Amino acid sequence: MNPDVFPVGVPEQTDIDELRARLAEAEETLRAIRHGEVDALLIADPSGARLYTLQSADAPYRALVERMQEGAILLTTDGHISYCNRRFAELARTPMEQIIGASIDQFVDEPDRETVQQLVAIGAGKLRTSFRHGDGDPVDVQVSVSSLTLDLVEHRALIVTDLTTLAKAQRESRSKDEFLAMLAHELRNPLAAIASATQVLVMTDLRESPAIRAREIILRQVSHMARLVDDLLDVGRVVTGKIALTRRQLDLGESVRAYVTAITSDELTRGRIEVVTESVWVDADAVRLEQIVGNLLGNALKFSEVDGHIRVSVTAEGDEAVLRVSDTGTGIDPDLLPRIFDLFVQGEDAGEAAKGGLGIGLTLVRRLAELHGGKVEASSPGIGGGAMFAVRLPVSAPGR
Repeated sequence: MNPDVFPVGVPEQTDIDELRARLAEAEETLRAIRHGEVDALLIADPSGARLYTLQSADAPYRALVERMQEGAILLTTDGHISYCNRRFAELARTPMEQIIGASIDQFVDEPDRETVQQLVAIGAGKLRTSFRHGDGDPVDVQVSVSSLTLDLVEHRALIVTDLTTLAKAQRESRSKDEFLAMLAHELRNPLAAIASATQVLVMTDLRESPAIRAREIILRQVSHMARLVDDLLDVGRVVTGKIALTRRQLDLGESVRAYVTAITSDELTRGRIEVVTESVWVDADAVRLEQIVGNLLGNALKFSEVDGHIRVSVTAEGDEAVLRVSDTGTGIDPDLLPRIFDLFVQGEDAGEAAKGGLGIGLTLVRRLAELHGGKVEASSPGIGGGAMFAVRLPVSAPGR
């Protein structure tokens, strides 16, 4: 044999099959990485197995945490913040860069700090406490603590739930339930009256007095139901932004006086309403202004005694035209006053509910005032002290 010639070994078939299998495995791993099916790789070498986390593996989870409605923070076991989501920063009214590294004690009401520290040490539990803003009043929250391990290091996760938001949602849900019950009651009464009057018409001569009264009942109750449906449709259009104003220059004082005079000619209202107006020009929809006045005046009449006094006034105050409707009626509970313009809100007194209405009139007033670029305010000394509503609209020079 020539000493300079070396034999080249031919690979065994088993070696080729093994290489093909390893290539197929590598291709499958690359495919899984490209499709986001792999979060980490465990690679073994002579020094031991090592875990490599892919850079984008936690992106979906981080995005999910950032979109949470609750505040979320990650703590070290000694209570220092290593991560917080955007909602927590909003609750704290503090920039994120000032939160990271800070102690959780900085944000918890002082009487509860020791309890929170105990929960963090244990790594589990819940607590209702006051959560401190950076520059505002404390807010009622629930803090939930749990434990987790990341890269072999133990951490604490805190979820902070704003109970004021939760309470508001629960209150709105309860208000809707009460509204549906009230709507059923309001529609049932006229329907029952219409059904009874129809039976009278069936059994009597249409020219007899019972038949005449039955027709009057039907007309009156159908008119009442039509008003209820109109209110529902209007508030639905306003809330969803589907209402359009037909605006023109008009004298608010003159318009209000003419409208109040037209609707207060019966014995029930005569002498109860005082109208004091001055000439103030606004750019407004005349029909929608009548709705504002009608709802406020109807509200005052409904919650005032027969011998009570109602005052309607229009004045100019700076660059605002101010319509005020005040009464000496039942007044407004201080707890209800901040929510008086919310949809479906009514007084909880059964006597008030018995007076009728769906609790949407004041919502309609507020939305219509806002559509005109104005606002509405309510004030009351409390139960039995009467109430005052003021609608403020921008003044517009006549002919402009």
